[in-house]
Amino acid sequence: MSVKTVKPVITINGETRTAEWNERTNSFEAPFTGKLVQVSPKPIGESKNGKPYHGATIEFTTKEGEIVRRRALMWAGNFAHGVSEGEEYLCKVGFSPERENPIVLVSHLQGNGIMPSADDFGWTYQDMQPDLVQTVTGSSEEVEELLENS
Repeated sequence: MSVKTVKPVITINGETRTAEWNERTNSFEAPFTGKLVQVSPKPIGESKNGKPYHGATIEFTTKEGEIVRRRALMWAGNFAHGVSEGEEYLCKVGFSPERENPIVLVSHLQGNGIMPSADDFGWTYQDMQPDLVQTVTGSSEEVEELLENS
């Protein structure tokens, strides 16, 4: 038996993005482009797996249209590729039920500007929304109870 769940939608830099569930990180994640304002020259910490990361500050536009600077992390492997402050890079924001605030990761890949929209091509979605299906294991009674409570 399957249970339909809802994907969160975020708006950043004037773009609406649907977050995708990442089982490995136990979080919803969405890509966006951010301007790298500052990055620490040396790693400031390590992940649970011993992977070193640098502290960074990125700039982006909130859904209210405000340009803000926020804390982010950059894996040392991305930093090793060479990055330049003031340039735009692909970022990923992760929202997890285990954390109060989202985490932003900055990659070494250059940002690619604003994503095209369906309107750019004259395509309308109307009510086309794909279903996200999540498999739930357990007895049929447990699954039915989950459906009733969701």
